[in-house]
Order: sequence, then structure tokens, then C-alpha cells
Amino acid sequence: MDINEKDIKLIANSGVKWVRIDILWSKVETKKGKYDFTKTGYDKLNNLLKKFNIILITY
Repeated sequence: MDINEKDIKLIANSGVKWVRIDILWSKVETKKGKYDFTKTGYDKLNNLLKKFNIILITY
């Protein structure tokens, strides 16, 4: 995921209040019982969306 703060700010300024993304579980849980949201970029995306008050809906 190559999203930065400038991108999210543009999205927020356009009036978007929520976004929906798919989480590829095979990327998050590469080994049974071990979860990593940092390497996938999901943590960064979630934090940026929170900063600009955009609700994240996962599917």
C-alpha cells in the first residue's frame, strides 16, 4: 500500500466520510496465529484515516 498523508488529506477535503477496503488475510496472517498489520500498510492507513476523521470499514 503506497498511501501517504497527502492522499488522505485530499480524500478528506473532498468530503469523504468513510472508506471500505478489503483486508487480504493471507498477507496479515502469514503464519498460523501470527498477525502483522504493519508490513501490509493497514496500520498506517488506519492511523491516517483516524487523523482525518474518516471511518474505515473493512471487508
